[in-house]
Amino acid sequence: MVLQERAMHTTTQKLMLQGGLILLGALVVSSIGGWARRATADDQPAPLTAPALIGELRSLEQALEATRGELAVARLQLERANAIIDYSTHYAIAADLAACPLRSRPRATRNVLLDCST
Repeated sequence: MVLQERAMHTTTQKLMLQGGLILLGALVVSSIGGWARRATADDQPAPLTAPALIGELRSLEQALEATRGELAVARLQLERANAIIDYSTHYAIAADLAACPLRSRPRATRNVLLDCST
């Protein structure tokens, strides 16, 4: 029992030593990297060149168009949800049944008079 506790104690010490050495090594590497570049906290980013600026603008335009498309889809979904709520309220029926006329192809099945699943 004492031997097992001693083995665990030495294993823990080894792991702690390895972790400390790794941490110290990372600190030394990052210090040397910062010193070699002479990096400071108030460094300004490199100025953009014309091709880089144009590429950035195109990227932003594409992101804007994608966001506008997502917004249009969300608006359509909201309009559909509002229409379902209106049908459900007007006819005093469940929302899943009220959604049926708004689906593309309601169909009759043997078990259910009108199956709205597509």
